[in-house]
Amino acid sequence: MKIALVSLARRGGMVHFLAELANALAPLIPTVAVVSASAELNYLSRKIRRIEVNTGRNPLHSLLQFLNPVMWTDLLKRLKAEQPDLIHIVGVHEWNPALAFLCKLLRKPLVYTVHDPEAHPSSPVAIMAGDRITARLANEVVALTWHGRAVLLSRGFPSSGISVIPHPAYSLFRRWRTRTARPDRIILSFGRIEAYKGLEVLVQAFLSVRDRLPEWKLIIAGSGPVPASIAMLAGEDITIINRYVPDREAARLVSMASIVALPYTSATQSGVLALAQAFERPVVATAVGGLDEMIVQGKTGILVPPGNVPALARAIRSLAGDRGRRVRMQHSIAAVAKTTWNPRDIARKHVSLYYRVVKRRADL
Repeated sequence: MKIALVSLARRGGMVHFLAELANALAPLIPTVAVVSASAELNYLSRKIRRIEVNTGRNPLHSLLQFLNPVMWTDLLKRLKAEQPDLIHIVGVHEWNPALAFLCKLLRKPLVYTVHDPEAHPSSPVAIMAGDRITARLANEVVALTWHGRAVLLSRGFPSSGISVIPHPAYSLFRRWRTRTARPDRIILSFGRIEAYKGLEVLVQAFLSVRDRLPEWKLIIAGSGPVPASIAMLAGEDITIINRYVPDREAARLVSMASIVALPYTSATQSGVLALAQAFERPVVATAVGGLDEMIVQGKTGILVPPGNVPALARAIRSLAGDRGRRVRMQHSIAAVAKTTWNPRDIARKHVSLYYRVVKRRADL
């Protein structure tokens, strides 16, 4: 069997997800990666064949490329030449519905990973619509949490067509880990800044315990609009890095942090949590969506109710004030990362899924 793994994102979590899964799949099954020609994929194994697609340099160029029949004809030709038995779209992208129809033309079964069955409030309409259309056209959808599966079931997806396979830890970031890296007294909030990330709650919680944790600092890193109420607080204790953070720098920030904060108001899973897992960093997070499936309460992190400033403050103070507890959590995270979040084990689950889908398609 041979599979084509597809993600046309140019950077960020969808690129990381494809690279992590492809690298783990390649030793198990012939794999070709269909990626954007401008994607940041230096960490994708050189043993993996690539089909590079020109997705454009900006929204207008992307639209022109999407409407270019020559591009689609060429992609169809290259996919035919690779002769995959199955195509798996693993990343959200506005072109995904067209890719799903391409699978129909090729008469190949399609697997689609649904990262966020409950779309973030700020997600573009085109992305949300494309995500749902692609999921409906797939022969099998993969949810990253049981909560995500429940959401899909509530929308009428058949239980027989939904698999639950966890998000892998982002081990590819470990290439930038140094032996001398030691966690500092830093609480890190990382990722694109959006309303659902709960930054106001995090800042209020940090400010309420700052007098008791005078040596601790809060770093907020990511692109997106920073609320004025937070921006005005930037200073010695609160650092704001308001831009896209390249992968090497992201690895350095997580290495420096002792605690990673995810005070989200909604989420079905989290790539930031997968990054924290790769560096064995304890988290304080809200018990929303599927986060409570990705965190072992009291062992790999502390879960609190969403929007609850006092509860979040207590969790931060409890973890920041007890280095021994943080070290024990790091050991627990390392142990779980070898099983539940291990990319190789997750790749094996995908291979089993691929064989089932191909066999089911052949039996029709």
